[in-house]
Amino acid sequence: MKISGMNFSAMKIGTKLGLGFGFILLLVVILSTFVVAKLSGMNKDAARIDADLANKARVSTISSLAKDNAISSMEMLLSSDSGLHARIIAQTDERKKSITENMESMSHDLAGFAQDEKLLAEVKKNRAVYVSGLEKVISLVKAGKREDATYVAGEEMIPMLAPLLKAVKNLDDHQAAKLDASTMQIKQTASSIRSMSIMIAVIVVLLGVTIAIMIVRNLMKQLGGEPDYAAEAVGKIASGDLSATLAIKAGDTSSLMYSLLVMQESLRAIVAEIKNIVEAAAVRGDFSKRMDMGGKQGYTKELSELLNQLSNTTNDGLNDVLHVANLLSKGDLTQTIAKDYPGAFGEVKNGINGTVTNLKELVGQIKD
Repeated sequence: MKISGMNFSAMKIGTKLGLGFGFILLLVVILSTFVVAKLSGMNKDAARIDADLANKARVSTISSLAKDNAISSMEMLLSSDSGLHARIIAQTDERKKSITENMESMSHDLAGFAQDEKLLAEVKKNRAVYVSGLEKVISLVKAGKREDATYVAGEEMIPMLAPLLKAVKNLDDHQAAKLDASTMQIKQTASSIRSMSIMIAVIVVLLGVTIAIMIVRNLMKQLGGEPDYAAEAVGKIASGDLSATLAIKAGDTSSLMYSLLVMQESLRAIVAEIKNIVEAAAVRGDFSKRMDMGGKQGYTKELSELLNQLSNTTNDGLNDVLHVANLLSKGDLTQTIAKDYPGAFGEVKNGINGTVTNLKELVGQIKD
């Protein structure tokens, strides 16, 4: 199997595992990056929702305060109690101040949003007209001119309340629609994260399982069997036990187990040859057997050559000794061993030749 020009089968185990886990890690990083990016988008959506909620609350406050001021102004016109007038005027000023603050906050938050700015501008315009009428009413009430104040309220203030409240409602409806849209967006983002995360997680698991199966199958193919079985076979061969029958899968010509089988058969063959030579020499005194040099390499060739050399030396030495000894037994003192032999064979040669020399001298003395 090749991956981008690389032979996967020829890779080292560490490289295979590194590539497998590295690929899975890459997918995990991609998943994490995707989730972080989507979460960042969700944070922005959540921030928009917070802003929309805050602005909707401000719009509700503005509407409520404006209605309270309208009710309070009617109470003020219906009463002649100056103390009540003072309290209502003070409350009205506080409400106006609060409305102004809320509108300023909204102006800051809605800057850059054309539709929001347009609706807020409409609220400000209608409020300005309404407040102008309200301030005239308050001024007349302070001056004790309740009838004039009632007239101004009917002509300038009360008619502007409905447009103001309508503008406020339009802004409130728009903020509600934005809030719904932001909520829907964050739900869609969450659903997208969930779906994509599940999909990538499934891909990671499937690829992880596939890579693991590929690595295991490749290793099993290289081993040719279970690691424990291969280790046991190696242990037996190392201890000199060549009797085990190694199970090899059909068609296997490249695995470790196949190599072990070839090595076992080779060892069996050379051991059988050595045994045959040794038994022939030791049991039958036959030194004519030789190791077959066909197809042997390395240490088997070297060992076979040495055994053949031993057989040749032993056989030649014994033949020379037997030849001279047979002649001696017949009284022929003309032959000696001429060939050089090392070690013990050399000592035997010297002993035989010395015997021949001594016998020659003895015969010569007898003749004289």
